[in-house]
Amino acid sequence: MNKKLPVIKIKQALKKRGIEPDIFDVYSYVDSTLSLNENWNNIKQDLQFIVPKVRTNRTKSINKTNNFLKAQNIFNNFSKRKKLMDSNKQARTTFEMSDLNNKNFKKWKKHPNKYDVMGVDSKY
Repeated sequence: MNKKLPVIKIKQALKKRGIEPDIFDVYSYVDSTLSLNENWNNIKQDLQFIVPKVRTNRTKSINKTNNFLKAQNIFNNFSKRKKLMDSNKQARTTFEMSDLNNKNFKKWKKHPNKYDVMGVDSKY
């Protein structure tokens, strides 16, 4: 197998994952005696050391994002005293935006002192 096709495919896969392929020389990592999958697995192993994984609080769900924005709006409408009391205490259950489906949003809305939403009323 020639090196040109695996290099192109691996660069496309890196871009799809949000990694700029110019941070290292993909051409030098590709071994022409290995298959595309073997080359990709080798590069993924090396990427763990080159590009650290950053845990983000992002979600692709529009519903979860809307619930997060609703939670922020509800919290902003609380009185100053209620905001202060809620933000000084950490609840046992804290939802991240990626966990904020309709069920969890209703739980938080009904009992905001029992549940927290990260970025809205969480202490940390």
